[in-house]
Amino acid sequence: MIKISSADEHSNVTRLTFAVTTRDPQDKARLVFHRYGNEYFLSEIWPAGGATGRELPKSRPERELQQRVNDPGIAAMKAPGAETVTIVVNQR
Repeated sequence: MIKISSADEHSNVTRLTFAVTTRDPQDKARLVFHRYGNEYFLSEIWPAGGATGRELPKSRPERELQQRVNDPGIAAMKAPGAETVTIVVNQR
């Protein structure tokens, strides 16, 4: 599980996660998002230097957007495409 809080800690959310591994640990922490148009969904969290990260299951809204992207009829009407976006986290 992971807890994500706002900077003032007045808002937070707790989500179930699963362990994922890589053979190529990165030297900086990373957050991986799936992007559909202008909507972003947190997908993976990787610590700096770690070979084990955390993966979040897709939420219902993300699954619905993914279905629209994969539907040929909707895709022809310019549904937002899917993209993976990785953000490198600078640690203080």
